[in-house]
Amino acid sequence: MALEAAFDKNVDTFETTIRTSRAEDDVFYDPTSLASDALDIVNAQDGTVLIYPVVLEDTLWLLWTATGGVVGSVEVPDANRADLSRAVVRFRELLTQQDSQSLAELKEVGQQLYGWLIEPLSTELEANNIQHLVFAQDRATRYLPMAALHDGEQYLLEKYTVSTVLSAALTDTTDRLGDVASANTLGLGLDIAKGGFSALPNVREELQSVIREDENDTTGIYPGRVFMNESFTFNTLSEQVRRYRILHIATHAEFVPTIKDASYLVDGNGQQLTIDQIGSLDTQFNNLHLVILSACQTALGGESLDGTEIAGVSSYFLGKNKAEAVLATLWRVDDAGTSLLMQRFYEFMATGKLTKAEALRQAQLSLLNGEATLDQRFDKLGIERGGLVLENASNSSPATLEHPYYWAPFILIGNSL
Repeated sequence: MALEAAFDKNVDTFETTIRTSRAEDDVFYDPTSLASDALDIVNAQDGTVLIYPVVLEDTLWLLWTATGGVVGSVEVPDANRADLSRAVVRFRELLTQQDSQSLAELKEVGQQLYGWLIEPLSTELEANNIQHLVFAQDRATRYLPMAALHDGEQYLLEKYTVSTVLSAALTDTTDRLGDVASANTLGLGLDIAKGGFSALPNVREELQSVIREDENDTTGIYPGRVFMNESFTFNTLSEQVRRYRILHIATHAEFVPTIKDASYLVDGNGQQLTIDQIGSLDTQFNNLHLVILSACQTALGGESLDGTEIAGVSSYFLGKNKAEAVLATLWRVDDAGTSLLMQRFYEFMATGKLTKAEALRQAQLSLLNGEATLDQRFDKLGIERGGLVLENASNSSPATLEHPYYWAPFILIGNSL
């Protein structure tokens, strides 16, 4: 009760400031509802905590709630909005530089961010045997790949599963993807240069290695159909999507900051699929459980940006009578690296023994550790493979994909189970 009283008191102190400054943030998570709304999320899996960093002009608050409805709050007075934003921008810049000197600085900045966003909660995390971190990210923290934060010895990914929610209202933790046979998958992709956009040469292999179009396929895991290039149109999406549980879109996508609803995907003819078009499909997403956007690009142009475009795009796919989860990227990764991580994510997910968040984590760890095959990882986990896959169809060497640039941008939003 003392924790709840302190939580309520702390939220009350900055409630007015927050409501005023977030008036234009359509997917802002109201902290006054955190304690009650988050219960379904944290109680859905033991060892889960939801962490909400509330970024104010002159300070940072970490609000949290854990399994059983325990809540708490911690002020981090040495982290204000400007300092946090500068650190986020620098962290993202360093992620694109893959030399050893930049990697060392990346870990230093990652450790600073860890000190602000994770370390103040470390005692609680350890005391409660927390294994799963769910973040409701605010302002500049939306640009952060939380899994790549560093404690001086290891990445956050190496200690916890990591996922994100936009709000409790958009998060349904009751639905499950189901087994491979019932989780049919719609793949839409662009692998040639179109409309001023560069080719993505590994997209076809990415989709064909995870989607099995007929019983004679020697590759692929989940049953479904693939529509490439000219056959990938808005009409194809509109007519086909209601039949599938997974929608995998492998094409250029731009999350555009500052301009409301300016973000878009690129169809197989090089035309922009606008957010309004996607939003118009609405209940046609009713059967979907998971949406994968595997070639997104988020512009990070300055310290004043608040990441609403990232949350905004995802919110068009998530919600009541829509999909339960979105897997997207914060920046466009090396095409072959994306293909390999996607293959491995599907293979782990197909076992039926891992949550989506854990399947993503294991795929990311396999790249971080430069693993040429998944044999030892499956042995360590003590689970059997759940389907067929062409191992490393992208012909990309995992040994070259250890840098967080390749594995960190993938973020899971919504139902992580």
